[in-house]
Amino acid sequence: MTPPFVYDDENGIRLSIARSGDSAVISLHETRDSWNVMGERTGSRACVVLPEHRREVAAALWTVTAEPAPVILERAMPNTAGTHGVDAFKVWLNRDRRSVNLSLGNSSAALKPAVARHLAAVLAAYADAAEAMDEPDPADVEALTEAISAGMAHCGGGPEGVYRVAATVALRWMKRRESSCG
Repeated sequence: MTPPFVYDDENGIRLSIARSGDSAVISLHETRDSWNVMGERTGSRACVVLPEHRREVAAALWTVTAEPAPVILERAMPNTAGTHGVDAFKVWLNRDRRSVNLSLGNSSAALKPAVARHLAAVLAAYADAAEAMDEPDPADVEALTEAISAGMAHCGGGPEGVYRVAATVALRWMKRRESSCG
């Protein structure tokens, strides 16, 4: 079984998601005794996932099953009475409201809903890949972490995790600076 994804809610309930063979194994257990305001043991078996953690928990379900993760985007509300512009692109519902029009300049295309969703997923995948290019090479992070650690040894050292964060931030800054300088 793979190491589980673990989420602890505010009531002391732990949600664990792991992979076993082709299956996702989801379990709940109490990490501490749960009591209500009357001082009675609740025996709660429900995990309350806070709104800010829902995507993380949903993504864990996909990750443990080795399925490609779904693309989760903020939902934009369509302007059913007109056009929605995003940079040079324009998007609107076709008159029949059964297809989506997409235009760039003088070119436009009517897309069936499934094609429009697929295009959105492809765009998101390429956007993710473009953002990933901004991440420093892990070998560079490790080398700079060692250099920072060695340089700080005479100061009494410190937690290595801090050095790794500092190295990552420094390399991101250098990469952005290089790209902006041409």
